[in-house]
Amino acid sequence: NQFLGKTAQRIIPEIPENESVIASNPTTGSFDVIFKEPPGRVIVEVFSSSGMAIYKNDTKESPGRKFNISVLENEKQGLYFIRLTTGIGTFVHKVVKLSYTP
Repeated sequence: NQFLGKTAQRIIPEIPENESVIASNPTTGSFDVIFKEPPGRVIVEVFSSSGMAIYKNDTKESPGRKFNISVLENEKQGLYFIRLTTGIGTFVHKVVKLSYTP
């Protein structure tokens, strides 16, 4: 891809040691969770900004280094918190949900 004479490159977020990142944030509903290394079992919880639990899933085994979550597709726009509990530790991420009009 050419943009203003420079080659466009996909930006891949740097992942700190033993941590995770959320890619595609802000999102219209679907986003990826990316770990530096496969974390083993992951418990994924999603909360609204008011603290209401929206989603919880226990993978029971490693989903790999990267997996997709699409639970915000039918939720209102706003701020959400993603809590990831692994054998390494617990990580909390903020995700901004934007409205989507096809």
